[in-house]
Amino acid sequence: MTTNSDVTIFNLRIGADRREKFYATRILGVSWYRTEGQSVSDNNRKAATKCVVRIPFNAITEGGKQYISEEEYKKLSDEEAERYWTIQKNAYIMQGEYVTAEQWQFDTFSFRSGVILKEAIEDLAKLRKYDESFITITEYADNTVRGTDRTKHWRIGGA
Repeated sequence: MTTNSDVTIFNLRIGADRREKFYATRILGVSWYRTEGQSVSDNNRKAATKCVVRIPFNAITEGGKQYISEEEYKKLSDEEAERYWTIQKNAYIMQGEYVTAEQWQFDTFSFRSGVILKEAIEDLAKLRKYDESFITITEYADNTVRGTDRTKHWRIGGA
């Protein structure tokens, strides 16, 4: 698999106050493929953008976070959830990195990795300003069950 990008995935959690909170995880070395087109019906044209992201099984994740299923992620406490990431429908993923310098703490041994400092993203409008590279996850598949480590991956589709 050819890797051409890094991504930031935003996992959705519902807080005790019933408000949505998004927890970001950077993932390095993924395949990002975006197509843009149009759909036409009668006199109406509509932009149709699709995106496919493939995350290799052995991709480097921020802080060494481990992948767990969406169902298991829901059962975790907020403190436990900080050590994991998942893929959820209607969650968000963006190409590149969301964090700015003051929100990022580098790993002293590898300046390519590190952790996003504790700050839950509660304002979706902040995320939407990255509209060119920001998608809503509409489908995903876990293709890590069989194959070699070079071919195992998670596939994410969105618009």
